[in-house]
Amino acid sequence: MGGSKERDRPSNIITLCSFYNGLIESDSFAAERAREMGWKLRNGQNPTTTPVWVPRLASWVLLDDEFNMNLLESGRASPLEGATF
Repeated sequence: MGGSKERDRPSNIITLCSFYNGLIESDSFAAERAREMGWKLRNGQNPTTTPVWVPRLASWVLLDDEFNMNLLESGRASPLEGATF
């Protein structure tokens, strides 16, 4: 596998189950949904300024390079609002 030392920083790391990781790498719909949630970044996207949805907190956060999650007050709706299952 390739990679970049620039990307090796705490704000650019999240943990996903292996099934979902494989899915977002192989399925364009799943990849786009992961981007909406902040779980998959586009090349050059800054992880410290990209909101990440954390389901267990039911909140958006920003990740920093000190291994912290900083809760965002508001401004972005829950990704579950208006969802149909």
